[in-house]
Amino acid sequence: MSKKRVLILLPSFAGGGAERTILNLLNHYNRDQLEVKVCLVSYSGSYIDLIYEDDILYHSKAYKLFEKKLLQKISFGFFRLVPFIKKQIKSFKPEVIMTVTESMNYLGYFLRIMGITSNAQWIVRSGNNIFSEASSKGPFIGYFLHFLLRKTYKKANHILTISAGIQKSIIYQFGIPSHKITTIYNPIDIKAIQEKSKQPIAKPPQKPYILGIGRLANQKRFDRMIRIFHESQLASKGYKLVILGQGNLLNKLKNQVNAFKLDENVIFEGFVSNPYAFLKGAQAFILTSEWEGFAHVVAEALACGTPVLSFKCDYGPEEILNDGQFGHLIPQNDEKKFINLLNTENFQNGISKNIRLNRAMDFDINVIIAAYEQLFLSFE
Repeated sequence: MSKKRVLILLPSFAGGGAERTILNLLNHYNRDQLEVKVCLVSYSGSYIDLIYEDDILYHSKAYKLFEKKLLQKISFGFFRLVPFIKKQIKSFKPEVIMTVTESMNYLGYFLRIMGITSNAQWIVRSGNNIFSEASSKGPFIGYFLHFLLRKTYKKANHILTISAGIQKSIIYQFGIPSHKITTIYNPIDIKAIQEKSKQPIAKPPQKPYILGIGRLANQKRFDRMIRIFHESQLASKGYKLVILGQGNLLNKLKNQVNAFKLDENVIFEGFVSNPYAFLKGAQAFILTSEWEGFAHVVAEALACGTPVLSFKCDYGPEEILNDGQFGHLIPQNDEKKFINLLNTENFQNGISKNIRLNRAMDFDINVIIAAYEQLFLSFE
């Protein structure tokens, strides 16, 4: 039996949830049934060295793409990237094409109307709260992106969402039939996570500490996390707030910490290759995002047995924590309740470590990769 060929379009292997998912897929899928290749815009990112080079097709001249302005990106996309992708499709002859991240989904729309992908089943992977993301760009750009999203999602053969919340919002906003949408959660490699969580940290933070992880971007609302920590009693009790991640808000957040006189209590560690050792040592993991697609790191915290306190943002935390069954779920924007919970130091909330670990198994890589394989193989 011939293998089904799948081509994945991805900007790079930067250190986000989408990239981790594709990394896990490439390293664990059944190579007897499928042949999966990734077409990269930029051969770069934190995970690039963890990928088999034979699995990657990339445009070597695209390295500086994400430093360019919007019009330059569009120009590059049509005059360099599109011919490159067209050439790879002609050579590889994929039966299924999956676009990952919204920039690639938009590109997929133009590839489809140009007839370049007409011989393949096109899956749009929706990996974020696309409506909140679009609205955050302002009224004019937000309206344009919403228009483009509608065109893109209606043109696709199938849509893959990473949470039921995203699936429901797409059905409601665009009127797309539910049979054209599949929800598959992001995978976590529990065995690898638990092994890495036991590794020593070169310069471990002083305990006790609570932990935040993510891009230092507006969506993640680390400014709110710092303010909540400041207004709680934890600093006076000797707690540290440790933040893992990098982004363009670093200096602004450091200024906020300085204004609150918390320089000794808030620690910015930057990007770390092994966040799991930090998670295992934390008294709690906290998430204060404005929105999410799945909140990958919440599932990873459960896999480390770490208590979770999260705002009930759209979407992801509510599903992972099952409406508060597996961790604290605080109504969005109820900062007072979040502060009160921190002050009580009741991070466990009566939930045992084994219960958290058992919940994490629902997102284990073997379960999730099998769902991806089933989806790819379902197309004729």
